[in-house]
Amino acid sequence: MVKKLIIKNYRSIKNVEIDLELFNAFINIQTYALIDQDPGNASTQKIITELENVLGVGNVFLQEPNLEGMFNFPEKFTKEKALKFFPDWFKENEPPEVYKNIKQKLFS
Repeated sequence: MVKKLIIKNYRSIKNVEIDLELFNAFINIQTYALIDQDPGNASTQKIITELENVLGVGNVFLQEPNLEGMFNFPEKFTKEKALKFFPDWFKENEPPEVYKNIKQKLFS
């Protein structure tokens, strides 16, 4: 059962790797990744593979095909657009399966 939860938004795999080394080497924090699948993007696939190698396949969760595609949103989310869109969407819809899977992993 999760006692504390930290959510970080990374812009680069290099930043993730630094934290993972610290988390794993010194404080043994279980770490999970949520990333866009971005089919056809070789760079993203490489990052997904690297994350799976470090975290384990069951600890990397994919937004398929990507965040905007999951919610049929026609453009990239900005913080402002996301804050307007998501509260209403989640009032009327069940969370996508990937989010249910993360919740189950964290709180079981």
